[in-house]
Amino acid sequence: MILNALVKTVKRKSHRGSQTVTTDTITSDIIQCINEAIRDVARLVPKRYYYKKGTALSITAGTVAVPQYLSLASDVQEPIVFYYTANNSVYKLAKIDSDAEWIEKIWNINQEPNLPLYYREVGLDGSSYKQIEIFPMSNGSYDLQNEYYRIKGADLTVSDISSEVTAIPDSVQDVLEKGALYYFLKGFDDSLQMVAKKDYEESKLEMEIADERDIDSDIRLRFNMTRSSLLPPGFQRNI
Repeated sequence: MILNALVKTVKRKSHRGSQTVTTDTITSDIIQCINEAIRDVARLVPKRYYYKKGTALSITAGTVAVPQYLSLASDVQEPIVFYYTANNSVYKLAKIDSDAEWIEKIWNINQEPNLPLYYREVGLDGSSYKQIEIFPMSNGSYDLQNEYYRIKGADLTVSDISSEVTAIPDSVQDVLEKGALYYFLKGFDDSLQMVAKKDYEESKLEMEIADERDIDSDIRLRFNMTRSSLLPPGFQRNI
């Protein structure tokens, strides 16, 4: 959908502004409200339209007792999976969610470099990019393949008024129109904002249902039946 079409819809439903004018303050305000709605939607990951396969991350040989960190791409919102190939086998890094568990059960100051098996998310690097820490420290150079959900992208501006909105698919862009209407009316303390909010929440729910609907798959319950793998030779586990 063209951005101006969303703006015109908000103007029509709010009874404010001229649909033929694109240089007024109201147009700019509505576009900022659309940006607010996009931020709301972008936080609702996982969403397949935010999926991205990233450029392989370079793992280099590590050093005993020195934590090994990798910086992720600048547009990473939430990682999905990390894996690499070594000795004609594919190794998927297992995520450790608890920092305490990482220290108590994974990290070992005496561990010799080996094939990386685990990772945890850590703080941002100097460029404010997300980072992960891997363990064991790598025993060589590997290309770490990665898939993730990307960020929403740059905010829309009046200069985008004639451009397609690409933050989410056209089929669910009504959520942006309803969200923008709610935020716009909220700025005027308009009593209709509560009605608009209800419509917005229902639209977000419908968007969630549309994203979860998977017509080409059978409905089923899935259990993790993956066979556990032996640790690589030389790997030392904390006792």
